[in-house]
Amino acid sequence: MRLTEARTPVGAIWAARASMALLDWSEAPAARPEGLAVAQAFAHRAAQLDPGGADGPAALGAALTVAGAFAAAETALQAARALSPSDPEAEIRLGWLDCLRGDWAGGQARITAALADQAAVPGWYCLPLALAALRAEDAAALAREGQAISASGDRGLVLERIAAGMRGDAAAVAALSARIVAAGSTPAQLALAIARLFPDPDLSDRLIQLTPR
Repeated sequence: MRLTEARTPVGAIWAARASMALLDWSEAPAARPEGLAVAQAFAHRAAQLDPGGADGPAALGAALTVAGAFAAAETALQAARALSPSDPEAEIRLGWLDCLRGDWAGGQARITAALADQAAVPGWYCLPLALAALRAEDAAALAREGQAISASGDRGLVLERIAAGMRGDAAAVAALSARIVAAGSTPAQLALAIARLFPDPDLSDRLIQLTPR
C-alpha cells in the first residue's frame, strides 16, 4: 500500500494491490460496489504501466469475474494467458469462469490440468473444485479441497467444517470452529467471503445455509 500511495511505476505492485483490494472487499462486513471499483482501477493501472506483463490483465480478470462481468473478464484473462502462457493463474481463472457459466465439468478439467504442472500453487486456486464437491454433496472431496485451501489461508477451514457436518462428525465441527475463531473470524464470515468471490447464487445460498452465524 505504501508503494502504490507513492505512485510507484512498477505494474506488478499495482496488480498485487488490486488483489489485496479484492480480498479486502470480500472480507468487509458490507461489500460495497466501490470496493470492486477500486480493485479494477488498480488492475487497470498495472496494465497501463506494464502493457507487456500479465499481472494487470490477470488481476483485472479476477475483479471482473467477481463483479459478474464474465465476458469482459474472459477477454482480460485471455490477454493475460497470451502474455504469460507458463503462468497457471489465467488458465485457472478461466476455469472459474467455465464453472460460473454452468460448465462445471469443463471448468474442473481446465483447473485440474493447470494444477497438474505446478509444484506449488496458492490454495485458493482449488476453490471451484471444492464448490463442485459441495454441489455433488461429496464430503470427502470437499474436505480434501478444503484442506488444500487451508494450507495457504483460513477460508478452507469453513469448507472443511461443512464437510465434517456432512459426515456427522460433531467433534471435527467443533474443532474447526475453534480454529476459525482463533484465527480471528467466524464460520459465517468465511462462508460469506467465499460466496462473494464466487458469485453463484445457488452455491452462495447453500454455503450460508450450512454455516452458523
